[in-house]
Amino acid sequence: MMKHSKCILCNSMEISELKGYERHQLSQCKSCGFVFMSRIPSIDELHDHYKLYSYATDRTVSPLTIDSYNKLLDGMEKYRKLNTLIDVGCGKGWFLIEARKRGWKVYGTEFSDEAIRICMAAGIEMTKGDLRAEAFEGFTV
Repeated sequence: MMKHSKCILCNSMEISELKGYERHQLSQCKSCGFVFMSRIPSIDELHDHYKLYSYATDRTVSPLTIDSYNKLLDGMEKYRKLNTLIDVGCGKGWFLIEARKRGWKVYGTEFSDEAIRICMAAGIEMTKGDLRAEAFEGFTV
């Protein structure tokens, strides 16, 4: 399994597992405070996932899932510095919609054109593919 060895936002080598979020494989940069998933899926894993998954099949999100999103957001509040949240691999954007209800400025990335279309229709600023700084140059923080 590949993991990030530096912050994917500021390139600092000062990163550590985020206490309490180990099972989610979240890390935090000690320099800028950015929180991100440390595990890097392989290209084959990404392609296999998107071959099997159809965004058309999930039309609603369960109240239990929304509750889980809000609990996760509750825990993230203490790391909220720039009021900006980027969800890499955001699916249909349900997590970002909940974050936006709390006042976060939200952005998403996805590989699927279908998911991007769904998110953009919900007013979420999107980019296709993985997280690259240049993909977000036109976005406002």
